Amino acid sequence: MQRIPSRSHPLVKTTLNKLLPLLLDLDRVSTPRQLLEEGEKLDKIGRMTPLPRGVKKKAFMVNHIKCELLTPRKPKDGLLFYIHGGGYCIGSVDSHRPLVAYLAKQLNRQAIVFSYRKAPVHPFPAAINDALEVYQWVLQQGYNPNEVVFAGDSAGGGMTLSLLKRNRDLGLPQPAAACCISPWVDKTLSGNSMKTNKMEELVLSEGKLKLFADNYCGDVARDNSKVSPLFGDFGDLPPTLFQVGASEILLQDSIRAAEKMRANGGVAELEIWDDMQHVWHYMYPLLKDARLAITRMCDFFEAQLAR
Repeated sequence: MQRIPSRSHPLVKTTLNKLLPLLLDLDRVSTPRQLLEEGEKLDKIGRMTPLPRGVKKKAFMVNHIKCELLTPRKPKDGLLFYIHGGGYCIGSVDSHRPLVAYLAKQLNRQAIVFSYRKAPVHPFPAAINDALEVYQWVLQQGYNPNEVVFAGDSAGGGMTLSLLKRNRDLGLPQPAAACCISPWVDKTLSGNSMKTNKMEELVLSEGKLKLFADNYCGDVARDNSKVSPLFGDFGDLPPTLFQVGASEILLQDSIRAAEKMRANGGVAELEIWDDMQHVWHYMYPLLKDARLAITRMCDFFEAQLAR
């Protein structure tokens, strides 16, 4: 475990922390329509954020799944396979396009992001089935899995681990490495940071996570390893970096997942970033710690790709 001190200006952090609850107000949500409205708000923010200079986008479909390929100038061989977050209920290509484009530019490789089906209209296993379908399409295009890396944030971080497990169980080739950003891996919400970080967390709450879990899991038990990848076997998974904010109620999700991966013989690096909120990477245009975290992620990927 590595503790990373904050390097962002205190005034910038304070300002962004005041803005975060305004960007996504899930406390008001009690109906599917209100949930859809919050998702539309997040998508609008993504559409309004300009792409990094030199990155081009190409939209296409994999059967029913909307995808985009983001390509920097003169990219190296390989691909970043990104699974967006949003509690399995919101988020899309639109909401995460700027972040994934920035990652593609910093890693200097193409990146793919896709809009998997969302709960409550499409509960488990629709989302993970879509992720698997897009990954199989990637392999069919001739990408060398040894030159592919996975990343995902929040629910997408949990889905990243679920997809790695699914690949293993199906005998599919694994990527070279993965990064889970503030991953949600435990739908039972049993981590003690749910209580200890309750007053510091500004993005999520236990009530919000219960809302998402109820919509996503349906009748499936919350401790089923297929919806909560923390549970079950972590053996034979590729090297994985976990990045999580010290102020998050999901802090223990990353700590326990990294510990379990190591206990099962895998390689897991854990970074806990002081003062950071849930998926602070999303604030990369304004927040120094977001850009530094992305740089460290890319360094981790480069080290694993070099092997």
